[in-house]
Amino acid sequence: MNKRYSVRITKERDWYVARCGDPPVTSQGRTPRLARANLREAIELYTETWGMRTADYGKLPTGN
Repeated sequence: MNKRYSVRITKERDWYVARCGDPPVTSQGRTPRLARANLREAIELYTETWGMRTADYGKLPTGN
């Protein structure tokens, strides 16, 4: 099942920082594409470790 997440990518000095609020994961890359790819991997690792629940709130994420 493919899940969609809201992601914000900002430029901070020489890096692009990709943030997802739910799950609470952040990553970075030298380009927006790399930041997004790194975030995708970080989300996969997060969900493998913690499941689909949000660590801070202990609830299942909503949305598609």
